[in-house]
Amino acid sequence: MNQVANRKLSIVIPTFNRSDFIRCSLQVHVPLARKFGISIYISDNCSTDDTAEVVRGWMEEYPFLHYSRNEKNIGAEGNFEIALTLPETDYVWLFGDTYRVPDDGFEYLLKLFEQAEYAAVVTNLIGKLDFPAKAYTDNSELLADVGGLMSCLSCLVLNKKLISAAAFSRYHGSYFIHTGIVLEYVAAQRAQVYWAGDLSVLNLFSDVLSKKNWANTERVIEVGVEKWVNFIFSLPPRYSLASKLKAARSFGLLSWRGIGLMRAEGFLTRSLIGRYKDAFKLAVSNQKKFYALFVICLLPVSFVKGGINAFRKYRSRSDV
Repeated sequence: MNQVANRKLSIVIPTFNRSDFIRCSLQVHVPLARKFGISIYISDNCSTDDTAEVVRGWMEEYPFLHYSRNEKNIGAEGNFEIALTLPETDYVWLFGDTYRVPDDGFEYLLKLFEQAEYAAVVTNLIGKLDFPAKAYTDNSELLADVGGLMSCLSCLVLNKKLISAAAFSRYHGSYFIHTGIVLEYVAAQRAQVYWAGDLSVLNLFSDVLSKKNWANTERVIEVGVEKWVNFIFSLPPRYSLASKLKAARSFGLLSWRGIGLMRAEGFLTRSLIGRYKDAFKLAVSNQKKFYALFVICLLPVSFVKGGINAFRKYRSRSDV
């Protein structure tokens, strides 16, 4: 008997010139999806590598794998929008090509959707947040608690009704269009969002893959500090000022670990802190930490990198 495509949930993966990640992603996700008839949609932003050949090869193996290619590169945000509108299922899991669904991910969500309807589900990310699952009806509480995590597109499962009503154009250029459409809809509709704290998205690990995005370049300060802060404070006034401040400071980039890593890569400099000082002051938890950034910039990059590598070696030996 032929399997029928699942009408409740599908997964969409926007991509551009990362056929190596798509190949690895499909190797992981096709077997997981096959068990439940989950459709997988690849939205290719006019890649010039062999992404099309990789996907079409897998389409012969799995009937519910679909491929869409834009005629020209329309930018990441435009591709997110296209990807989200491809499926007709009740829920769509927007998923980055550098992440993987946990083994029980599809089963978890399908059982959840039998219990109630949600505007969106926010999953955990490699266990970053440690508090129980809950359903949010207060939009400010949602923003304060998990707003930072919602910046990761792979942590968002969206109701088709939300996608159909989404004000995509409002968040073009923000770098966080996927987060914005959820938070705007929730504020306007007073809709319910489920925090799936016990469902954690994972990194797509492989010896041959090298993850690269804005967070791995010198643009990390511009996007992760200035654009994030600007995005948060552009949210509708139904979100309280206190919740916006907490979300601005919960991105994770300016944790002590994040600060050390940015300095080790040479991305954190006194001149950049000065250029984006207003955003930095809103993104750090207190004034002392803001001034500590300048002190850290006095440390040689080689010294910070050596300290981080030594700590990692110590941790690896301790874990044995």
